[in-house]
Amino acid sequence: MKIILSEKQIELVSLLKEQNTPQIPKACKAYYSDTKPTYYANNAQNRKLNRVGEPKGVKVVTSEKMLPAFELCYELQRNQQKYKSSIMFPLVSSIVNHKKDKWVDAVGEEEIRRVHDVLDKLHDIDPTKQYRWPEHLDDLTAGKRASYRNGTPIEFKDRLKDQAFLYDVDDSDVKQWLSVNKLDGNYADASKFITDIILEYYGVDTVREIVNELKNNDRSTLLQVVRELQTYEEGAIFDAFLKDDTEYDKWATYYSEQGEQVENFVADALTQAGYEIIHQGGGGDPIDVLLAIDLIVSKGGNIYTCQVKKVAKIDHQAETTLKTCEDGGAYRVSPGGKLSVRQQQNLDWVGYGTLGGQAIVSARQQEVTGTWAQKNFAYGDKKVLPIGYGYFYIDDPIATLNIPKEGCKDEEEPVVESSMNIKITEDQAENLEKNDNEERRIRTMLKDMISRAPWLVEEAYEDGFFGDTSAAGILVHQDKTKYEWQNEVMKEIIEPVYRLYGFNEDEKDFVFTLFKENLANDPDHEFTDLIIPSPFPFKTGHFNIGGTHRVGELEGVYKKDIEKVFGPPTWDQGSPDDKVMFEWSIKFPDGTQATVYDYKQYNVVPDEINYWSIGGRTPIAVYYVKKAMGLI
Repeated sequence: MKIILSEKQIELVSLLKEQNTPQIPKACKAYYSDTKPTYYANNAQNRKLNRVGEPKGVKVVTSEKMLPAFELCYELQRNQQKYKSSIMFPLVSSIVNHKKDKWVDAVGEEEIRRVHDVLDKLHDIDPTKQYRWPEHLDDLTAGKRASYRNGTPIEFKDRLKDQAFLYDVDDSDVKQWLSVNKLDGNYADASKFITDIILEYYGVDTVREIVNELKNNDRSTLLQVVRELQTYEEGAIFDAFLKDDTEYDKWATYYSEQGEQVENFVADALTQAGYEIIHQGGGGDPIDVLLAIDLIVSKGGNIYTCQVKKVAKIDHQAETTLKTCEDGGAYRVSPGGKLSVRQQQNLDWVGYGTLGGQAIVSARQQEVTGTWAQKNFAYGDKKVLPIGYGYFYIDDPIATLNIPKEGCKDEEEPVVESSMNIKITEDQAENLEKNDNEERRIRTMLKDMISRAPWLVEEAYEDGFFGDTSAAGILVHQDKTKYEWQNEVMKEIIEPVYRLYGFNEDEKDFVFTLFKENLANDPDHEFTDLIIPSPFPFKTGHFNIGGTHRVGELEGVYKKDIEKVFGPPTWDQGSPDDKVMFEWSIKFPDGTQATVYDYKQYNVVPDEINYWSIGGRTPIAVYYVKKAMGLI
């Protein structure tokens, strides 16, 4: 049946229409690699498309000569915290600092006047309020900004005369702030930059020596090289690598574009709530860089400061641990990784946004105390900006954008009509939006995955790695096994990505399955028809589930909880060795099989067992079991 949506629903579809994702720069392996032509392999998909043997593109192959460069670049990027204070910051700052121009000399009187005007407004609202900024922003040789100063906005003006950035002059003699300013803090770009410098001035043999030493936790040669490079004539390295168009700002540009997009969503949310945007940072803006304030807004004679952070997901829940449906529920923010909010004393609000167009802004709210282990959540006396790892709740937001509110489940749903007189409940309309958001999130993630390690994707098509994984460790394809390829995908693609898009540790193997099945199904990478594996409907019974092993666990779950989902145990007579008393055998729709069983729970009353093992042939069995039980 063809359904025509109402105008409101059409607006929703337009809002969620997928945007072109900026291309993520190639990883270290692609930087230091050669290429060779590839051709479409003789498999079912290519035979269907009648393109077997036709040119497909190129395959990235790391030569023996360039392997040390790749290994050094990858080591610096992967272990960035280990090298930032002794390697990255000192070397980069010594190369770029003397090329910087002072902000007050570069931006012109109009821009200076605009920033000063904003600071004057902050001062007029509260002349006594103290803001915090780095005392020695440009002194990065210690590897960290160790000291801060507190002062009023008027005192902050005096700090601006010393602030300096890298600029370029365009055809109109206007100085343009360069994204390479972020080189000292962007480890992906800095890793390639440092590797290229050492390769150019010392050669591949020295790079190989450094790599071999680092494998033994020896940094002596690397530190010596860095000290020597810092003594080079001023401007020599900068002019050789950074003067003209550079490829050392790709990651910085990518994340800046994402940050600007999210910042605009938060600004839209505030504008729709009746606030006027009087300042929005970016491009070396000193209020943004030094005070960590992205937005300043006004309403009713008051002024508010806001920092913006990109998160993976925002949704509304009708019921939470501390908020009933009658209370209005709360909004859940899922960061997708570690999240920090800098210089909180400078902020009235914090705003969160997703690349999918959702946004929420919150003032300080009552602190939530307690732990998940003890389930003793309660409101404390302090008021704090909402922040957390995993996810956290916002009870009473300042503004929201594109976050539908979940209705109470026991309420009778009102029925609304579309322009075509198709009846649809409010809950169904919200589910439509959630499904669109979910598919958009997965589609964006898949395209992100492809661009992170394109050579692994090409290997999969060329060598048939997208097939059945049951013999992954046995089948040999050219220079690596499928098992080796899968491990590399997990390391290079899945692990750096899955938290960014709102998935947790338990869902990592599910994300791998999304990647493998959708790329196998769609070699053109349009992803119009997504394959999203589901555990429903499952079957339980006396299945022959041989060849399984322990792949996961259920902790804090009791027998009655398992029975609510999977029914009574498939086996309840106990094993001959008494190691297992109960077992459930489960078969999921894609053929995945799993078992849930107790193991060596001696002298424990059956109803009090709260630790169970999950068996299967692949880790996806764990995801399916937990998903079916509502634990994910």
